[in-house]
Amino acid sequence: MIEQWPKERLSDDVLKPQAREGLAFRRERRRALAKLALVYVILYTNSLASAAEESGNSLPQEVRKELDAQRDMLNRMSIEATETVEGIGATEFVAPTSYEATVEGAQFFVRIKSESLIAQKPTHLGLFSQHKHVLKLTHEASFDGTVLYCGTPKQLPTYNVPILEKYLVQDTNAPESLEELVNLPYFDAAGIFFPQRPAAMVNFVGLEPLLLHYLKDSKAESISNEDGKLRVESEVPDDYLAQVRRMDLEQYERKFKRIWPEAVLNEQIAMYRRLQGLPPKRKVSVLLDPEKGYAVIQREERTPNGDRLLRVAPSQWEYYKDPGIWLPKRSVVTYERSPISLEPFGSNGVKTVIHELKMVKFDSAKTVFGLLYTNPGTAVVDRTVPEARTQPDHKLAYRIPASESDLRRAAGSNRNRFLLVIVIFNCVLLAVFALSARRKHVA
Repeated sequence: MIEQWPKERLSDDVLKPQAREGLAFRRERRRALAKLALVYVILYTNSLASAAEESGNSLPQEVRKELDAQRDMLNRMSIEATETVEGIGATEFVAPTSYEATVEGAQFFVRIKSESLIAQKPTHLGLFSQHKHVLKLTHEASFDGTVLYCGTPKQLPTYNVPILEKYLVQDTNAPESLEELVNLPYFDAAGIFFPQRPAAMVNFVGLEPLLLHYLKDSKAESISNEDGKLRVESEVPDDYLAQVRRMDLEQYERKFKRIWPEAVLNEQIAMYRRLQGLPPKRKVSVLLDPEKGYAVIQREERTPNGDRLLRVAPSQWEYYKDPGIWLPKRSVVTYERSPISLEPFGSNGVKTVIHELKMVKFDSAKTVFGLLYTNPGTAVVDRTVPEARTQPDHKLAYRIPASESDLRRAAGSNRNRFLLVIVIFNCVLLAVFALSARRKHVA
């Protein structure tokens, strides 16, 4: 046989045809195996979709099992990421915004650094001057499982003193309960749930796949196969519209009446009044890839009327053997409508935000969860002490150093001012009634 011949005795006329035939055979075998694998994936995802339909469009057991395992894998995680804005709003930033974060179970720490262009100062009409300068800011946030800390270190000329705000997340009646106080957008773009509002931190136990979070308060309306991937569509609560519904527009008008021009303020109030009439829901469609542990490789969000709000396209996926999950190194979020007004951008423009993962670790960073701002002069807005619950806005403000007696004094001062306003108001009413009665008597 030709394989038994010494290599030096084989002529080129014998070797080349044999090599070509072997190479062609291997190529055909690889193609056949690839086709077979694709057929298997399609049949498997079709079976999952059929099983989902039979079980009332609940998430297939195999998919839920994989996503539950990923939730355990995400229990401890540190990242560094950047955010770059293109299109609408891009001129406001001179450099990518950077994020660093550590999450361990229900606790987290976040630091954000940004460089943006802002107006030098407001004019006497409330409008900002055309002259702008670069503003470099650092913001921090930390959650210890009970209290949310939001801090801004001293940064001249904008922040003359450090500012620390403390929120008790269980106080869901607080005005800020549904406000977006913590911003860490990489996780959302990567298909991972991270709480940004105090109300969402009440039951937060750790990072989890976004789809699992969606299906806590809703169910999958449809599950289908799409070229070997799994398409899941559902209608989920809209936290932003829920926040808008709680807004007191009369109080909002009083707050900004002396700051904004009348036309601008009226436009804002009209916008929020329109949003308050919308159902606090949005339609979400995600595409899951079985070959990446059912990671979300595409996501769309629409209004209940079907108008598309945004598209998310993660890419450059990388597998991390320990703990065993896929993460995108890059995610592009395209906003087709304003996230504030939910109306289309002017001139058919779009806003594009690019999120890039720079570093990720899955071990303990020994982070202290909680912000310690102890320098004298630090301005503190505290919503955690019992005295704060007696105030209309659920907060007390003071400067460090402060003791427990200082808190009581601040609470008493606020209460006394409130009582004084009531007394003055009642006196005015009595004076008006007395004057009215006197005029009637004279008549």
